[in-house]
Amino acid sequence: MSQQCPICQGTAKHLHSLTFSRTKFLPQTIGIQICTSCDFGYTSPRDNASYKAHYAAITNDIYGVDANLTAESKKRYTQQMELLRSLLSQPQTTRVLDFGCGQAGLLRTILQEFPDKSYFAVDPNISPEQQADSQIFFSEDWVNLDGTFDLIILSHVIEHLVSFDDIANLLRRLSPQGQVYIEVPDAASYRQYQRMEYLYYFDRLHVNHFSYYSLHHLVEQWGLSVIDSGRNDFDYKDGHLYPAIYVLATPHIKPHINEGIVNKELMQELQGYIDDEMIRAQSTRERLKSSPQIVAYGFGDNFFRSISPGGPLSGLPIAAIVDRRYAELNQSEYAKMYKFMDIDTCCSEFPDSTFVVSVSWGKSEIETALHERGIRKIEFI
Repeated sequence: MSQQCPICQGTAKHLHSLTFSRTKFLPQTIGIQICTSCDFGYTSPRDNASYKAHYAAITNDIYGVDANLTAESKKRYTQQMELLRSLLSQPQTTRVLDFGCGQAGLLRTILQEFPDKSYFAVDPNISPEQQADSQIFFSEDWVNLDGTFDLIILSHVIEHLVSFDDIANLLRRLSPQGQVYIEVPDAASYRQYQRMEYLYYFDRLHVNHFSYYSLHHLVEQWGLSVIDSGRNDFDYKDGHLYPAIYVLATPHIKPHINEGIVNKELMQELQGYIDDEMIRAQSTRERLKSSPQIVAYGFGDNFFRSISPGGPLSGLPIAAIVDRRYAELNQSEYAKMYKFMDIDTCCSEFPDSTFVVSVSWGKSEIETALHERGIRKIEFI
């Protein structure tokens, strides 16, 4: 399953494998590979056309849905704007491009304070409402835009890209004194920022896992020089901080590859993260073994991580699965393995079972809904 490192084309070491549900465009089984030369983690297999088709078919970035931003998303975008304030305050910074903008929450936040700039937003699934926006010019592809840009923003984008070629070409549109802001999850900190879900940071959409070293290395391969870098952890949907790092880079200074960035410990950190998760999962399994019956709540990627070897539900019998798609799932290939039910029927049929929830969004609402239906044994994993 291993492929050449997307950054240096070297040979990587296999770290872990996970199998998920079958979907139209994404691979069902992925391997996590680590290139120790680049200090870079990535998933394989990697089919660029399939991933582009997937992103063209979905709506991204729930943080920035229209102008009515949540307090959580406002805080996140304000943090990013503060990092960019000095650049945005410069009169020569007139054209700003956000690549992978989602609903353009960051640009809308910047625009409120800097209305005199020209703003361009690129995403593969632009809505008609966005296209009618008079303050931001939206496009499905940056090649449709003319001219150069004084600031290009890549916020939580390049961890999703199978190929970096498109970004390398886009960065040729930087103005001579332009700068690029890149923010990604900090893979070297997964272990310190544990999430409720088992092995949450490994999925099919985050195909690249960066450390400071690998992020600097990639940026400088693009002919850019890093002029600032640091942490920008932000409040996440589960109420805890999400680890993130950023770089601010420019093409007008001669690059010095990874100057000052010498630690290459991603393999050690990710292996430690997996080991910690397996220890935690073993403790959960031991608790669940005493349950007469187990009902799983949710049939998404978190469920499949949980039933993988070493996961908290690995080898445990599951009486039923609650999922809002229960009718569809009972007609799927998975109906041979599991019984899918709506919440009311399942709670009525299995009132004394332990309900194991592998969903982080709406945790309190789920717990309340189960309690209202008489369920008292609830385990969140």
